[in-house]
Amino acid sequence: LAQDTNYPPYTGIGTDLEITGFGPEFAMGMEEVCNINVTLVQTAWSECWGSNKIGNGILSGHYHGCTTYTATKGVRQRY
Repeated sequence: LAQDTNYPPYTGIGTDLEITGFGPEFAMGMEEVCNINVTLVQTAWSECWGSNKIGNGILSGHYHGCTTYTATKGVRQRY
């Protein structure tokens, strides 16, 4: 699974230079629940999604999927 790492606390790079955050932890938890192997890699979000279209990283099959998307990136929720 690929993910952009510029969106803490959902995803980021830890002091150990590993991908960290809620998204990666959730994805890695799928290994045990679904009995699958999960590999996380860093990418630009545009490789996953952009301009209301699926990105080239997904279309080309370079990644099986991307994690940690929110439609409100950079915008605080107002409740």
